[in-house]
Amino acid sequence: MDRDQVFAELWEQSEGRCMHCGKELSEDSAVIDHIFPKGYGGSDRIENLRLVCKQCNMRSTNFHFPKEVEFQQYLQKLLLHDARFENVRIDEQMITASGQKITFDLVFSRTLHGQQGQYIVEVKAPSAATDQRISSAIRQLEYYRSFCPDAHFILAVPAILAEEYRQRVRASGFYCGTVKRFV
Repeated sequence: MDRDQVFAELWEQSEGRCMHCGKELSEDSAVIDHIFPKGYGGSDRIENLRLVCKQCNMRSTNFHFPKEVEFQQYLQKLLLHDARFENVRIDEQMITASGQKITFDLVFSRTLHGQQGQYIVEVKAPSAATDQRISSAIRQLEYYRSFCPDAHFILAVPAILAEEYRQRVRASGFYCGTVKRFV
């Protein structure tokens, strides 16, 4: 796609609003921004792009998450500032029937299509975007699902995953995507 086509698609996705602060955009005030910076391995694929206002673009220059805890805290703040998400908690602990302690990275509730659901997010660092680490994350989520079969599980990695990895995560029954895709 050429730049004009990318801009048009991003404009439609964002409904003409900044994907960071929500401010209404004009064509002159909109900037195409990389969600995961190119300097840290982010791609130019449309899944890694969003429209933002110039002010937000300046604030987010080289904003990245080298550590899982930073990404986890960023996700928590993002969810806490959106009325669609309730009971947002980090490092939520659960004791299994056998007495084992499990700590979930991020937990929240959301009503979707009239149904209240619990979501459990497993947060991984950018380095998790490899075949071996994706397999390990899927095994971990399957283990968690054995204790919370009615919950929805999300694998959050602040990197654009290769399509084959995304398909493996989805085929296992879990959600996967960029930050803007699951919030």
